[in-house]
Amino acid sequence: MEIRLHIGPAAAQRLADPDFIHAWGELAHEDPKQTALQEPPFVTTWYTAYQQRYRPLLCLAYDAAGQLAGVMPLALGPDGEVVHAGAHQAEYHGWICQPSIEGRFPAACLLQLQRELDLGTWAWRWLPPGAPVAWLRSPELAEHGIAARIQEEQDSPLWDLQDERRLKKLLKNKSLKIKRNRYRKGSGLRLERITDRQQAQAVFPALVDQCDFRQGAIHGVRPFADDDRKLAFYLDRLASPPAQPLHGALDRRPTGGLELRRLQRRHHAGGAEHL
Repeated sequence: MEIRLHIGPAAAQRLADPDFIHAWGELAHEDPKQTALQEPPFVTTWYTAYQQRYRPLLCLAYDAAGQLAGVMPLALGPDGEVVHAGAHQAEYHGWICQPSIEGRFPAACLLQLQRELDLGTWAWRWLPPGAPVAWLRSPELAEHGIAARIQEEQDSPLWDLQDERRLKKLLKNKSLKIKRNRYRKGSGLRLERITDRQQAQAVFPALVDQCDFRQGAIHGVRPFADDDRKLAFYLDRLASPPAQPLHGALDRRPTGGLELRRLQRRHHAGGAEHL
């Protein structure tokens, strides 16, 4: 397995290659874990929407025959910080690869990033269901002074509408029953999936106002007002639907809050370096 980093223009060149995009999509079909937020439709739309703030960074694996074997889509921020494609707008962070290198590819990416970019602390968001974690104990990471830990594990708050057993259990929740009855007495309640951009543009203003009002009141932030690219990104996603539909939501978050650290060297008096 050979690992290559492509940054900025070099990454953009790969992203403009239809054969590369096709091979990336084929890898996603081979990968058994949830990968929608690491697949071309989501990633390339985000790269385009935020191209003035982030430079694309691709960590790629190639097999002995020179075929694409793994993709970890990343980006470099304004201050040179490494983030996963989608940054905080990606519900989970991760990679796509052939099943045969699942236990080695993420660790190999970290080592390559350390060699070429000299990273500091790097905190990930949730890992998707099915993502392996044994690689966190990789001897190669330890040999290079990299330590990683899982900060938290919890059930996903998202509903899997295809899981009838769990859905029936959720619908018995007293609080949800009260809310459903309130909607039924008013204008009614229905679930509708909008895939048309014009429809989305008609409903988004109300959603944006509600989101910013609630988040501002609770957390002191306004996601849309504070990010002038956020709305365009959401609308552009309708033109590039995910390769895997998102209506079958994540059923469990096996791991989350991954933090990677480079261990302090003994001769340092303080100020440990982190990855």
